[in-house]
Amino acid sequence: MIKKLLQFVILCLLVSSCQEKENKISDADIKKAEELSMQAGDLYLDGEKDKALEKYNEAFKINNENFNYISSIIGIHVERNDFKKAFETLEELPVEDKKSVFYYQIKAGIYAFKKDYKSAKLNYQKAYEIAEPIDAFDIEDEYDLMPLTGYAMLETYAGHKEKALKRLNTTLQLDWLSENNIMYIEQIRNEIEYYRGIRFDDFSYSNDITICTTNVDSLEKVLHQNHINSSGSSSGEIYISEKYRKGLEKLNITPCKDSIK
Repeated sequence: MIKKLLQFVILCLLVSSCQEKENKISDADIKKAEELSMQAGDLYLDGEKDKALEKYNEAFKINNENFNYISSIIGIHVERNDFKKAFETLEELPVEDKKSVFYYQIKAGIYAFKKDYKSAKLNYQKAYEIAEPIDAFDIEDEYDLMPLTGYAMLETYAGHKEKALKRLNTTLQLDWLSENNIMYIEQIRNEIEYYRGIRFDDFSYSNDITICTTNVDSLEKVLHQNHINSSGSSSGEIYISEKYRKGLEKLNITPCKDSIK
């Protein structure tokens, strides 16, 4: 299963977009913070999580206008199930940022990993109330697709799944989309379509179900046509997330291996 830090950062990137604000920090400090963040990332991958935290904290102290740093700090605390520290870290944001979409989304994310889904949904709804809607006619190129899909995910978490699906299906009708653009939107659309309104980390890929086949390419095509994302594949096997189980049952596809206990 994907680690909590990676889940949290993916949630941040897709839902909050984690973009920097208009920066008032000097170029030298921005560069220094970026270097510290890169060092932190390497330390984390090497298993040196305490040292990674130190570096991320240094980066955030230098440049608190880059939300990526505090997202990574909180993500490590969440991975450790230290939700108290995660909430305390979030409150270190400047006062003006505590009324932002980012603040409420990250707060919701912490509650979600704490399995307090009621509080998570309330904070996603607060974020949704103040977020600027992004529609298909608002986007001009592929760089606008992530903010749009991020808004659709927020819309889903706030309890408006059908609106989100309509938004993405409308976007899929744009005539300038490349094959990769279409694939990206369809993957997010499929995740939302099968979202059960239970968990808020349900957009992460997991290898919960294994399907055995003599023709991986053919079966992947059938799954794609039925809006079912695969988590990966190898020779003779395709991996699917648990939330697609009912979709598989409708297709009369029986798993050869089930890792959900």
